[in-house]
Amino acid sequence: MGLDTENDGCMICKAILETTDRYLLRFAPGVEWQLVSSPEKTDLLHRTAFVMDLEKVTTPPNAPRMLFTRCDPSCETCLNLATEKSIDSKENGLDETRSWKSFELPYMRMWIHPGRKDILCQCLHWDNVVSDMARIKGALNPVYSSIIEQDGFPVHGALVQYDGKGILLAGHGDVGKSTACARLPHPFEPLCDDETLIVYDNGAYYAHPMPTWSSYQNDAPLKSTSVRQKVPLAAIFFLKQSPKDYSIPMGKGESSVRLHQSSSETLATYAFFSLKTVTGDIRKKLYDNTSAVSKNIPSYTLHLSLTGDFWTDILAIQKKKGL
Repeated sequence: MGLDTENDGCMICKAILETTDRYLLRFAPGVEWQLVSSPEKTDLLHRTAFVMDLEKVTTPPNAPRMLFTRCDPSCETCLNLATEKSIDSKENGLDETRSWKSFELPYMRMWIHPGRKDILCQCLHWDNVVSDMARIKGALNPVYSSIIEQDGFPVHGALVQYDGKGILLAGHGDVGKSTACARLPHPFEPLCDDETLIVYDNGAYYAHPMPTWSSYQNDAPLKSTSVRQKVPLAAIFFLKQSPKDYSIPMGKGESSVRLHQSSSETLATYAFFSLKTVTGDIRKKLYDNTSAVSKNIPSYTLHLSLTGDFWTDILAIQKKKGL
């Protein structure tokens, strides 16, 4: 049930309409949400904004809302917060509350309506930094669905900027992505060391850095990662530990398989594939997206040692290929 108070509706959700705390989460045209919260969830909202370095907006943007609250859609006021009119409206004699579908995620129940773009994140259980980070991560599931629908996907990899372009250092958890980033000299600029979001925008592929969510499982200090920053993706290097430093080109077929595997593993950490909204079409689209990137972005296997100057191979390829 919602949090209706006497006959005056849900006071918590009514406060959302008057809030000045609004943040914009945007990755590409059509993939954007305004984040707001009820008063008792402002700490969660501000943590989200800090961890992802979100832009605060004073005027509500023309974007659907992602609501963090204790309410559920049985609250009448929650039903009126959507940016679009429901296809299952009361004028048609249908009960809108029955059209909302809920999905259980860590510390949160997410509510989605087939006729609306707004998302309601109903926070459950206790509140602390660890639970809030899990909620923030879980709230990205519908965002990633939209990203996939528009030709993008997340991947398990570090993102490095060099000369204004993005270089993806992909690999599994213990291959040494963070260590490699820490060893890179100037003017290489590591933007993130664990997860990168690839988006397709205006005929080109761009990469956004994403937070290292796993670091917050042990109540680590919060760190800000600017997810709104994007760089054109120039090359992908799949890391492999080796006694020597060298790189070899990777075929498009192998690159496609490796990207799809990496993206699937990343999405699995979000419990993405357990959601009923993830259809066979979404799974096929993910496969098509990773295949398209492998055909358009050059990929390499980068063998790296613990002490060598592995970045010289990256620079050599960058100079030779004009990346």
